[in-house]
Amino acid sequence: NAKQGVMDLTGDSILIPQYEDITFRGILITGIKDGTLQVFDSSGVKQSDDSFISMQAVADGEYYITIDRNNKYGVCSKNRQVIISNEYSYVDYAFNNYFIVSKNGKLGVVDTNGNTSIDVKYDIAQKINGTNLIQTINSETGVTEIYNNKLELILSGQNAKIYIEKDYIEIIAGNDIVYLDFYGN
Repeated sequence: NAKQGVMDLTGDSILIPQYEDITFRGILITGIKDGTLQVFDSSGVKQSDDSFISMQAVADGEYYITIDRNNKYGVCSKNRQVIISNEYSYVDYAFNNYFIVSKNGKLGVVDTNGNTSIDVKYDIAQKINGTNLIQTINSETGVTEIYNNKLELILSGQNAKIYIEKDYIEIIAGNDIVYLDFYGN
């Protein structure tokens, strides 16, 4: 009757087919029944605290990027303690205890103590692939900034070009060329 449910790979029922829509969201399952969104864990147990509709584990397994019922992103610990409040339009894990966040169309970095480590004011804030470095770009000024794994500003340059090599990074800004390891040394 066009209803959806969930079974595990052995054929055991996790959620019986009674939902109009089911979505897997990290470690949570959401189901819409009679127009109402319900939240379950991966074994089908309905969650008494259903404020999060998505919990996606990040690389280190200590934290989860969460999405609340207002589609705002945040971060919580394994035991669902809120680490970074759900006030962002997007959150992505960077490294260590740092998360790249987006709010009002701008990007920055927040740590797991809720402190802003890099102001949420950049057009681009991203982890440089394969490194523990963050690159920010202000599109209006063309200024690129590079932060090390402790989020200390180590380089600032106009219209910088970044080349990732096997064991190092080459950054060209104007007439300057800088070489860094993957931690910013």
